[in-house]
Amino acid sequence: MIGMGFVKTWGQLSGLRVVLGVLEAGYFPSCVYLLSTWYTRFEVHKRYSVRNKFPRMQKEAACHSP
Repeated sequence: MIGMGFVKTWGQLSGLRVVLGVLEAGYFPSCVYLLSTWYTRFEVHKRYSVRNKFPRMQKEAACHSP
């Protein structure tokens, strides 16, 4: 993500976005798989919602801080 600030052309930015997408493509399925192996199927949705809630709360805190 930091490298995207140093690009000069649209083609370079597109290439970096593709690389970022390829590298992050396995993150979501692997998180779901790990949560499903650790918790019962009735607990997975609770754990997953907690995992998704923290980045949103951090963004809100950063936007509303003085």
